[in-house]
Amino acid sequence: MEKSDHLELLSITAAARKLAVGKDTLYNLITAGRIGYIEIGKRKKITHAELIRFQNESITKHTHLSAKEPITAKDIDKIFQLNQRSNTKTLNGKEFLSTIMRKNNGNNH
Repeated sequence: MEKSDHLELLSITAAARKLAVGKDTLYNLITAGRIGYIEIGKRKKITHAELIRFQNESITKHTHLSAKEPITAKDIDKIFQLNQRSNTKTLNGKEFLSTIMRKNNGNNH
C-alpha cells in the first residue's frame, strides 16, 4: 500500500498532542464542528489528513492597510475580533471610530 493510500487514525489524546492543545480544547473544536472525526464504537478517531486540513484553514494571515485607504468600522472589527462571550464592555468598530473622532475634535465626553 502506498503512503498516500494509508489512513492514519489518531486517538483524541494523540490528535491533541499533535495539535499541541489539551483534550478539552480538541473536544470543543469537535463540538463546534471545526474538526471532523470518525466514530468507531464509542471512540472518536481523527485522521491525520483532518488535522492537516484544520491547520491549513486555521492559519491567520495579517494584511496591512495602506495609508492611502481609509480604515472602516469593519476593519476595526476584524482587528479586534470581538469576543461575544466576554462580560466586559467592548466597543465595536463603529463605536471605536466615533470615540476616537470625538477625542480628536476636543470633545472628550
